Amino acid sequence: EAQREVRHMSLHDPLTGLPNRILLIDRLGQALRHALRHGGQLAVLCIDLDRFKPVNDTWGHAAGDAVLRETARRLRSQVRETDTVARVGGDEFVVVTYDRDGMLEIETLSHRLLHAVTEPIELAVGPVEIGLSIGIARFPGDAGDLDHLLSHADLALYEAKQAGRGTYRFFSTALRQRLSHRRKLEHELRCAVEASQFELEFQPRVRVADMRLVAAEALLRWRHPLRGRLAPAEFLGLAEETGLVVPIGAWALRQACRRAAALGDLAVSVNVAPAQFKRGDLVGHLRSILAETGLPGSRLELELTEGTLFQAAIDPLQVMQALKAMGIRLALDDLDRKSVV
Repeated sequence: EAQREVRHMSLHDPLTGLPNRILLIDRLGQALRHALRHGGQLAVLCIDLDRFKPVNDTWGHAAGDAVLRETARRLRSQVRETDTVARVGGDEFVVVTYDRDGMLEIETLSHRLLHAVTEPIELAVGPVEIGLSIGIARFPGDAGDLDHLLSHADLALYEAKQAGRGTYRFFSTALRQRLSHRRKLEHELRCAVEASQFELEFQPRVRVADMRLVAAEALLRWRHPLRGRLAPAEFLGLAEETGLVVPIGAWALRQACRRAAALGDLAVSVNVAPAQFKRGDLVGHLRSILAETGLPGSRLELELTEGTLFQAAIDPLQVMQALKAMGIRLALDDLDRKSVV
């Protein structure tokens, strides 16, 4: 009995009772060998929970554990007895399903899983709503071995998350090519940060009454060694996803203030990304830059999208008051209109 208990514990997740990664690999290997001998269709579904982190952050790990247990129960209720549902990480699950006759209805199964988990979960603190993102890879069409089935399903999961979450995506060659391009661009962007391949252009701002030049807006450019000068639209989204926008934005702020300090009484306007508010002490960072460059705060304007302050994990009023106390102006920019405060 003790040996059986030890074996069970080594192959199952203690929280949900589901197979763990070790048992998943074993069962997936068995299913794959069976498919190779007898034909049929095998599918791997990689699953991530959506909106799970706020449950832990708001109500604690006990609530998070309850959500994981209930999610495991609901996932098991939607599959056949011959299928495997495993928990392989914090909020990561994998479903393996095989049909010798090739009659798998993966889309139908995915819809059932999505519907089952998005139903509110009743906890002691009240109802909680989460969701799923699902990535799917199939044998023999998408991969011929265990490792590629899992990695391709994981790539498809990433695509589902990028599509807005709460949905599923199948692996495809086109998807692999897009993600390969993205990873290459991410590597090049990291190299660009290390090699200081960025530069600023300044767009003049003129006062209409007398056509006098009064300010300039700093515009970021990437001097790509092969593709030439790239505008922010071509790389800023990736920089925000990877967190590289923080060092890039810090460089742009410092460089813009340094250049503006040498331009008489002109003011300078600089775009600030949401991540720069979320990470680090923006107010202290700006105070240091102004002291270093000698630029008066009254000649610096920060351009923000309207939701930036309220998406960040900060007290927006406190930050705005601190910036205003330094003389810095804020331009709330939603691309259609601009309001300066």
